[in-house]
Amino acid sequence: MARVARASNEQSDQGEEAPLLASEQVTYIPGEGDPVSTKWHGIVFHANVPKTINKPILIEQARGNRFFKVGEFDPARDKVATIEVSDPKTPGEYRAHFVAWFNKLSVNDTNGINQMVAMWAKEQPMREMCEVGTDDYSYIGTLFNPKMHQLMMAANINPGQLAELWARHGVQQLPF
Repeated sequence: MARVARASNEQSDQGEEAPLLASEQVTYIPGEGDPVSTKWHGIVFHANVPKTINKPILIEQARGNRFFKVGEFDPARDKVATIEVSDPKTPGEYRAHFVAWFNKLSVNDTNGINQMVAMWAKEQPMREMCEVGTDDYSYIGTLFNPKMHQLMMAANINPGQLAELWARHGVQQLPF
């Protein structure tokens, strides 16, 4: 429900009352893996914490943004709207897909290296279908290699053990 407040108690030079400002509760509702706070139009929103906003343009923009709820917030009912995502079909879509799953890997997870190798091996047909090329592999490698090293350290495995892990998943050579 919108609240209405006067900009001031004073009257204008023409004797009219000052314009009314509408205010609404706006709540940031993050999706899985999203940050617990976000800065939007210079305002910091914390996840699932309503904030009173009195700028009509921001209220309207929030209504059109699936990560924001305008009005009363009910944590049991209000969740971020999910968008069904199909498998990637182009090299650019594969890059985005790769970054999404790659960012979910935790360098503190001792099983992270196994997850990374298994996912990479599983997605070989997808990369072929998307026609992922040398430029794409070069970009992916700049992300993949440093995290692979961090995951190796977390799992306390050496390069020989990593090579065995890759071989178990049917990967004989990395493209980067």
